[in-house]
Amino acid sequence: MVLENKKDYLWFTSWEITLKIENRIIGGLCFKGCPDKKGRVEIAYEMQDECRCKGYMTEAVIELINWAFTQEKVLSVIAETEKNNLPSHRVLEKIGMEKYEEKEKMFWWRINKI
Repeated sequence: MVLENKKDYLWFTSWEITLKIENRIIGGLCFKGCPDKKGRVEIAYEMQDECRCKGYMTEAVIELINWAFTQEKVLSVIAETEKNNLPSHRVLEKIGMEKYEEKEKMFWWRINKI
């Protein structure tokens, strides 16, 4: 994908979350491709279990979304979570995302550019 979209490589880049005090990677996040024709871009993220519920992912997702909203083509950021992934639900709720769709095992979340 990156080779096909060299000018848009940031939409295909995985960003690592580093715990500076221990100099180790504790998680990561990314966009799942370029914004679509409706201006939506999807995010994904993961965090090591022992580092959950400490605010690290909330901080990282806020910064990722803030950057996305500086991009002209982005009108909204979306995310998909498993229904039983409560830590992920809390992250998205804290940053102001709202559930907008429910599937059998998944919730879809969205936040719009203001």
